[in-house]
Parts: sequence; C-alpha cells; structure tokens
Amino acid sequence: MSSPRATLALALLLAAGCARVVRYPLDDVPRLGGGPFAGGRLAVQELRDERTFPCFAPARPLFSQAAVIRRDGTDWYCNRDDEYEGRAVSQQVTAMLVEHLQATGLFAEVAAGDGGTAEYVLSGALERFEGVRARHAVAEALAAQMGLLGFVAAATQRARYRGDARLGGLRLVRTADGAVLWEGSAEGSVEGTGSVSASEVAVYHHAEMALRAAVNRLVAQLAEVRPR
Repeated sequence: MSSPRATLALALLLAAGCARVVRYPLDDVPRLGGGPFAGGRLAVQELRDERTFPCFAPARPLFSQAAVIRRDGTDWYCNRDDEYEGRAVSQQVTAMLVEHLQATGLFAEVAAGDGGTAEYVLSGALERFEGVRARHAVAEALAAQMGLLGFVAAATQRARYRGDARLGGLRLVRTADGAVLWEGSAEGSVEGTGSVSASEVAVYHHAEMALRAAVNRLVAQLAEVRPR
C-alpha cells in the first residue's frame, strides 16, 4: 500500500506530463450583436510572438509545474512556455482570441486565418502573457512535509500574485479596399493575494484571466469603431 506522500508525488508527476492549453470561461461575455460589423466575417491572423520575457527559466523546484524567477528581490513562480502544448503560446492565445470574439457576436463569424472570404482581417502581436505568484519556500515545505497541520499553517499566510497580458500592434483592415479601420493595443491585468498553500499552477490561471481582461478591452474598442 503506497503512502500518502508517494501518492501525491505520483499525481504531481502525472500532472506535469499533461500539456496545457490556454483557456478561460466565456459564459458571462456580453453579446454585442447589431453593432458596426453585424453580418461581417472576421479573419484573425496568428498573433506574432513579440514577448520580451517568455519564461524559459531553468529553475524549477522538484515536482513543480512552474518556473522560479527572481524579480525585485523576491522569488516568484512563473508560467513556463514549455508547459503549453507544443510551446505554441501565441497560437493558443490566438485560438482563444478567436473564440472570445465569436462569443461576443460583434461579427457574424470569426475564424483564424489570413482572410479568404472574410470582410475584415485582424492582425497584431502578443507582447505579454505572464502569471506570477510569490514563492514562500519555507511555508510551502512545511505544508508538504507536515500534512494537514502544515497545510493549515501555510493557509494562514498570504502570497501576492499578478497576471499581465498585452496585445499590441493591432490592426483591423477591410479586405475590400485595404482600408485600416482601427489600430491600437489592448492590455489587461489581475492581481491580489492568495493562500501560500495554494498550488503554484495557479500562475497559469492568472495569465489567462489577464488575457481575458485584455480581450474584453479589445472588444470594447472595436465596438466603438464606425466603418466609413
């Protein structure tokens, strides 16, 4: 019969082998049908990956699914590119962007691609997609080694977290005449504190929630465009 500690280690190893996909809920996304692009089809080109800090940091604690980076004198867990399926972060972010735009109803149809029969094309770059959470090594070690007692002790301590996402160089073009209808950028962030006993994999969620906020900002800007 295996010990609880061995079972936990096996579970972490299995989870580490599962490739991640960028996802966030769309249940409460407002529907914007009847706007300036009603009836139009939108093609979204794959976002260029122009991040200056994709996290390939070599430091990774044993069994951890997040990297550890040092910033402003603090150790932080950070989402790692190699945890995502095929390391195709910009491709996955583009796919989530397409799904989010489709859910708003701002366009009749939204698909990934370079144009084809679409009336509009959206292009741009992924400039930031990051989730971090402060690391408290001692408290986390106690939680792992002392069972329920350690978990309860760690749960009383708080750790800062933050997510940041930015889509830049965005351009909406009408394919019929090549007219640029809108140019700009959209960014979003989330921050707060959570229990030290919470898993470090929450950094992936923080990055995704920041992306959701950025796309919401993009949608708000597109809804104000008035094509001539």
